[in-house]
Amino acid sequence: MWGLLGVAALCLIAYGVVYYQLNHDLDVEFDWATYRIEASEGAVVQGGVNPGSRTGDPQPFEAIHMGTEQVAALRTLADGSRRDAIVSGSVRVTSWPRTAFTFAGATTKRISIPDSPTGSTMKSESNSLAGFLGSRLQNGSPRFRIEGKLIYERDFHPPVSSDPAYAPEAVFSHILYEGPLHRGEGIALRRELNDGSIYILFFEMK
Repeated sequence: MWGLLGVAALCLIAYGVVYYQLNHDLDVEFDWATYRIEASEGAVVQGGVNPGSRTGDPQPFEAIHMGTEQVAALRTLADGSRRDAIVSGSVRVTSWPRTAFTFAGATTKRISIPDSPTGSTMKSESNSLAGFLGSRLQNGSPRFRIEGKLIYERDFHPPVSSDPAYAPEAVFSHILYEGPLHRGEGIALRRELNDGSIYILFFEMK
């Protein structure tokens, strides 16, 4: 009897070891960036499409699962140069699902508009996020999770009222995504803006 109990105990220990190897939090580095790309470049954001916001969000995002080639295409312009981000950085994710993650950043750029009364305008873009990231193994497969409140705003000074391409933009969304993600792959949280351009929050597992 004691022999059977010993065997059973060893089996439980072995099961626990194997289960932990297949199911545990990961300590992983991610590169992240936000972009706004023109409608004509929308084809660079390709991959499997999933919901990227809470159900019922009035300004929902899509979550695009991108392979290594798609990641390279998003990060690189047609001339081979690196795509400029609104804001970018890296983050170490050490737990599931509550690794705190926040960012805030803005850019400004003067744009020439020859037909306007002022001849140019200053474009300003700002975006921020407050939320959480998670990374873990689930049954041996790495998974990534993000949840948070995202804000993106774009404005022009002086205003260019005659052209909808220069209309102000404001996005307030509760993003939420969970799914598989391997090293070298990326998740692009994507939303089309009113002028047809696309705002992207992007993560790549290193």
